[in-house]
Amino acid sequence: MDYNKEFVAKQEEIYLNLFPAPAGVINGEGELVLVNNRWRETPHENDFFGRDKTEGNYFDICTKSIESGSDFGLKLLLGLRNVMDGERENFSLDIPLRQNGNQNWYKIHIKPVNDDSVAILFEEITQHVQARRALRDSEERYKQQFEHSLNGIIIGTPDGEIKDVNPAACDILGYTREELIKGGRSLVVDMDQPVNKKAWEVRQEKSKFVGEKEYIHKSGKRLYAHVTSMMYRNADGELTTINSFQDITKKKEIEKSLQDERKFINASMESVPGTFFVIDENRKMVRWNNAVHNDLGITQEMIDSMKVEEFICEEDRANVMEALQKAYEFGEASIIAGLHTAENGVRQYQLNGKKFTTENGTYIVGTGVDVTDLLEAEKAREENFKMLDQLFDKSPLGIVMINQENRVSRVNDGFINLFGYSKEEVIQSNVNELIARDEQIREANCVSSSAFQGDTEQVESVRYTKSGKKVPVLVNTVPVRNNGDVIAVYGIYVDLTRQKTMEDKIKELLELEKEAREKVQVSLDEKEVLLQEVHHRVKNNLAVIAGIIDLQLMEEGKTEVAHKLGEVQSRIFSISKIHETLYQEKNVVSIQFDQYLKAFIHSLPQLGMDHKKATDITLETDEIVLNLNQAVPFGLMLNEILNIVFEEIEDDCDTETLLKVSEVEGTVSFTLFGECLNIDRLYKNRKSEKFQFKLIDILLDQLHANMELNRNKKQLTVNFDKMSLRGSSSSLIEEEGKVYE
Repeated sequence: MDYNKEFVAKQEEIYLNLFPAPAGVINGEGELVLVNNRWRETPHENDFFGRDKTEGNYFDICTKSIESGSDFGLKLLLGLRNVMDGERENFSLDIPLRQNGNQNWYKIHIKPVNDDSVAILFEEITQHVQARRALRDSEERYKQQFEHSLNGIIIGTPDGEIKDVNPAACDILGYTREELIKGGRSLVVDMDQPVNKKAWEVRQEKSKFVGEKEYIHKSGKRLYAHVTSMMYRNADGELTTINSFQDITKKKEIEKSLQDERKFINASMESVPGTFFVIDENRKMVRWNNAVHNDLGITQEMIDSMKVEEFICEEDRANVMEALQKAYEFGEASIIAGLHTAENGVRQYQLNGKKFTTENGTYIVGTGVDVTDLLEAEKAREENFKMLDQLFDKSPLGIVMINQENRVSRVNDGFINLFGYSKEEVIQSNVNELIARDEQIREANCVSSSAFQGDTEQVESVRYTKSGKKVPVLVNTVPVRNNGDVIAVYGIYVDLTRQKTMEDKIKELLELEKEAREKVQVSLDEKEVLLQEVHHRVKNNLAVIAGIIDLQLMEEGKTEVAHKLGEVQSRIFSISKIHETLYQEKNVVSIQFDQYLKAFIHSLPQLGMDHKKATDITLETDEIVLNLNQAVPFGLMLNEILNIVFEEIEDDCDTETLLKVSEVEGTVSFTLFGECLNIDRLYKNRKSEKFQFKLIDILLDQLHANMELNRNKKQLTVNFDKMSLRGSSSSLIEEEGKVYE
């Protein structure tokens, strides 16, 4: 029996030595009856498990540890008893042990050996516990990060299912966690959006995407987000996605605002009339608009290599540098100086600069406006004023300039000679009280008042010289405007003494003619003389009106009003030429129209028409005699047509223009042909309500004429039948084939 026990014990020891960890056997009394070599070889500090002993009562050791307050001793003791009593098949317990100043972890396994003994095995699990703790800590940290992250986090699947979301994602998207999990990706992501579609494709290909996406807020508002999206397989092998995103909507709005502001600044720079530039303290341009390139031809390379003074003409350079220094000292400065252009030319610029200071330094913001044309125009204006002054002073007509109190501020020699006053007597005198009498003062004051209201007046009246002589005059008023306000009025006095004398003679002749008609037939020669005098008088009156318009044209300059006055003047000229032709002919009721045309075309440059355009007109005409009542509307219509077709044509067009008038069997044909003619303007405005085109229609009706326009051939043709008409008008009434005047 002893031999068998010894043999069994030996076998148990061999069995225990197979374990890589310390192991032993405890009997029912709690005694440690057997340990393996690993138990003996492992050095231990004293602890309540007694692993440093090869014998002893383990129950006592556990009891002592319990008494010292150890929960592990109580758990181990209960475990030993449960296994020994057969209540449990085995028992395991994780415990910490202090070894060499370090705390290691062991898992104690207790299993029954026989009816009254158990085996105890110590398995070191320090690394396992540390790894488990690290995993738990990592999971805790992840949980904390997931829950408290400022970024929204969505965990889901590639097909759009949402597994979990953090609070930040709910806050950003406006949904609850439950709503997002239930709704899935389609609730907050529009996959038809190109930016979202691209993000999905990149993640599918590379398992990762970093960039911008669009989300849909619960309110329907689209949100911009910066996203990091990962796709991986979890522990179960399932594909999982995790999307971490940050709301950058405000950032995008700020960026857009900055972009809009930058665009606004650039647009403002480009909208500045002229050049815009910024100069630093080294006199280098750091910013500029396109006008610097376009207007001056300055390139980027020139700006990079040159200082601002090198763009200034040498004679103005010192003054510009002085103005620049003044801007630095006093905050702003301005100067007119010449700037070099890329074509080696010089343009005069009005330069203005203001100082501003930033944390990066002090700068001058400058603008430059090309005033070359303005200066030249000012010079031309001064010359025109000189010419106007000469015309004012040398005019044979009496002219004064008056203020709103009717007091004279300027007077010419014509007025002095007409009324016999000295300049000293006239200046600052009330002109109406000076040369009018009681019965004319009210009329004169009304004319002056109307002129200061902006109306041009023409009144036939009488005025008195210094000696009291009565002078018949034609009084004309021309308002002088400044910025739309009438600041003065020209009063023009035309001496009608000679004309009145002629009128009196004509009246006497008419009286004699009336008396003679009752007795004998008045000779045709006397009647023609009288009519010639009438035509002469009409021509003179029209010339006076044209002269008055000339004065107004010089005052207006190149304006729309001046253009309209020029059109009126040309119409007056057309009628005047007809009367001039009539009083030069023996026949005073018919006109040699071919001679009229030659005089009319020859005088076109005097009407302000471009000399080259006018002299390039070739006239071909038959000898044509027209009744006065047809000649006047025909001449007026010709004048209107020429004004229209020669307007807005190119200056470099040098093709001759043909004006042909012919008569065949009583039908007059007028043809105008030329490549440079603006036939399109007449064609497009044929039915226009503008005065020019309505007037042409009226004149065509008076002539019973028709007009044909050929836009391709640049040709205009007018045809009408000659008629012998009497009376003061060419208006006809047709009824049943009869013509009545």
